[in-house]
Amino acid sequence: MEKYEKDGKSIPYLIQRKQIKNTYFRYRNGHLLITTNPRTKIDQILSFMDSKFDQFYEKFERSKQMESDHEITLWGKPLRLVKSYGKFSYEMIGNTLYVDSKSDDIIKIKHEIYKLEMIQRIKEILPIVNHVIQSKGISPIPIKLKYLKSKFGSILK
Repeated sequence: MEKYEKDGKSIPYLIQRKQIKNTYFRYRNGHLLITTNPRTKIDQILSFMDSKFDQFYEKFERSKQMESDHEITLWGKPLRLVKSYGKFSYEMIGNTLYVDSKSDDIIKIKHEIYKLEMIQRIKEILPIVNHVIQSKGISPIPIKLKYLKSKFGSILK
């Protein structure tokens, strides 16, 4: 593992050589993983990193600020997440979200909470939305929820 430094900022990176055509930059486990062809010169990679350093550094810093397993953000409000074993249910008391779940996978638990919260919000606004679209002569269609993960990452600001 090496570090690329510029203007007092540094990004740890690791170069992996594979039989591939292009060069890819990904963030993995607190470092920048660069996969490239064995013929690609290190100077070319470092030159590209230098030209895009600010973008790489911003994304690198954002990746370090990910939520821990003991916190969740719902509707812009950070909450402490307390998990216990049991049939899936959750309750928000103050700044703490208490979750019962038989699963130990925190990511799946968070996704389920997000899904249920979104369903609850949709149920609250659906009558208003349906009334407005029906007044315009449009028939309502069913709403489906699906968790999407972007391959290239989403920019949240």
